[in-house]
Amino acid sequence: MKLLSINIFFFLLLSLTLNNSLNGQNLTSHNGDGKILSETNQYVKRVNVDEGKVLNKNLLNSFIQLALKDKWYGEIKFWTSAQWGIKESEGYVAKQYELNGDDFTTEGFDKRPKKVTEDNIFGVKYDGSNDYSNNADITAQHPMSLLVVFKENETKNNKVLIDSKGNKKHTVSIEKNKDGINELVIRTAGEVYIKGIKSGLNILYIEFNAKNSRVFTNGELAYSGVIGTGEIDGLVIGRGIIKNNTVNFDGVIYETGIINNTLSDDARINLTNLMKQVYQVQ
Repeated sequence: MKLLSINIFFFLLLSLTLNNSLNGQNLTSHNGDGKILSETNQYVKRVNVDEGKVLNKNLLNSFIQLALKDKWYGEIKFWTSAQWGIKESEGYVAKQYELNGDDFTTEGFDKRPKKVTEDNIFGVKYDGSNDYSNNADITAQHPMSLLVVFKENETKNNKVLIDSKGNKKHTVSIEKNKDGINELVIRTAGEVYIKGIKSGLNILYIEFNAKNSRVFTNGELAYSGVIGTGEIDGLVIGRGIIKNNTVNFDGVIYETGIINNTLSDDARINLTNLMKQVYQVQ
């Protein structure tokens, strides 16, 4: 009888332990979903209160879900997407709502870019003349990762994608080489020239990591080697300095983001695949 009582006791203890374990798993899953929902709703509320408009809440939610799952959401230094929050005024983009609240604006109404629609995809169009967007408060240092999704207009002019707003040199541009072929040029503590920019839409991903730096275009490795150290003190999208001349971007920018670290290969591939799915890149 004593042995039976002991067996019953251990059976009840085991059942209780398993039940608590399962409840813990459900709670973790619920909290994960709750975190995604909370971050999405906070962003949407902030945009709505400011009388802006979130163009595609589902894509915002998918991005947050991926960043949380792959454990780099907390490393996001800044991120803007034309699919997320935008505030328009008289046909021009007055504000691009950044994920963490570091929103992008333009000094001067005549220098604002325009929102464009391509099928179900939105973009921010820069005219190559004087359009740009900026935020003086954004700072970032290497190691870090930069993603830009863009489509350039075919012209003979050089084009700047992003630049540091302050005194630090950190320019990413597209320039014609002596053969008239587009090259990606990265200027930090040195200059790196990289082929691989494609006609049409490009998903550009750069890992700034000293001698272990890498550049990917549409998921394909375009460069592996040294990129000089650098930092961003304020960020400008669509305008920058090339050899003491102010140069603007001519084309459409869909997505711009900086992560305060380099991602694992799996996380980078997952992010690239999400961008490919959104922007229909093969």
